[in-house]
Amino acid sequence: MPLIYGDTGKRYIVQKISKNTQIRQHLSDLGIREGSDVKIITILSGNMILDIMGARIALGKDLVRQIMVREA
Repeated sequence: MPLIYGDTGKRYIVQKISKNTQIRQHLSDLGIREGSDVKIITILSGNMILDIMGARIALGKDLVRQIMVREA
């Protein structure tokens, strides 16, 4: 499922990221790769603050839609 449909406080495993090379590279630079563990800290109008490897990262809803996950 797309991460945008995730719930606050839950952990997810990234399964797939957009085929767009620039988006994949940008998310990879932020530590979001296939197999990564992410936790949703806050959701506000589709924008999210995520916990990635102990760091908090804010992503806009357009990027969040590009990340496919499954529950951890």
